Amino acid sequence: MSAQIQIVLIAVGCASAVGLAGMGLIRLLRRASLRLSIQASSALPVLVIAAGTLGTAKAMFLSQHDLGVVVMVCIIAGLVACTFSWLLGRQVASGSAALRLAARSLGDEADWRQSSRPCRGNWRIPVRS
Repeated sequence: MSAQIQIVLIAVGCASAVGLAGMGLIRLLRRASLRLSIQASSALPVLVIAAGTLGTAKAMFLSQHDLGVVVMVCIIAGLVACTFSWLLGRQVASGSAALRLAARSLGDEADWRQSSRPCRGNWRIPVRS
């Protein structure tokens, strides 16, 4: 078996194992908050790539220094990506909450009445501070 085929098989095995575990975790989080679901879904591809990279790097004939560099780069890149997924989840959840509040406030005005004409009013969407 050639070295390239071995590398492909190791990468597929490591990435698939982490991917399947992550899919199971995301399935368990299906009733969790929108923020947490987005954060987990965004972090999963990063972890899958890191697992494939680290699995193949360990199998290659790298010096200890080079392997340490690969590990350090994967950890730092993973932390940065997870930080951005946390920020993305926070932003989407905030927007979702504002939209939910706006939808609930439709028709709350005391002088609101149903009209047979098309609505041409001042549409205000309350925004949380």
